[in-house]
Amino acid sequence: MTAFELAPSGYPSDRRYSSDHVWAKLTGSTVEIGMTPYALEALGQLQSLRFLSVGSHIEQDSPCGEIEANKSVSDLYAPVAGVVSDVNGRTIDTVDLVSGDPFRDGWLVRLQCDSVAEYDGLLDVVGYLELIDEIVSDELP
Repeated sequence: MTAFELAPSGYPSDRRYSSDHVWAKLTGSTVEIGMTPYALEALGQLQSLRFLSVGSHIEQDSPCGEIEANKSVSDLYAPVAGVVSDVNGRTIDTVDLVSGDPFRDGWLVRLQCDSVAEYDGLLDVVGYLELIDEIVSDELP
């Protein structure tokens, strides 16, 4: 396991975040993605996961997988464009890894990124936490 720095919120500061509640971590030209705890809480207990095949090209903000949970079935949206280079088969076999360790063992897909500029355009941890605050504030009576 590699260490990463956590923001006071518990969200890693070495990643970027999409408004679709997907985190992304860039290493070289590879972007590893997963779901944020906020998304996981909204979905409820995960039932099954499906991802595009390795070698598939995906556009930014297009579905690269499907998450079935007890509350709903949702698409997993790619935060950047690229080619699927790896899928985490362990999460398909043991979906509890995703909610149990979403930022490490619970990663979902790796993409060979088409454009680092798309990655740079994602929210940093502060921006993502502000987004969550706005969503929660809008939901209050």
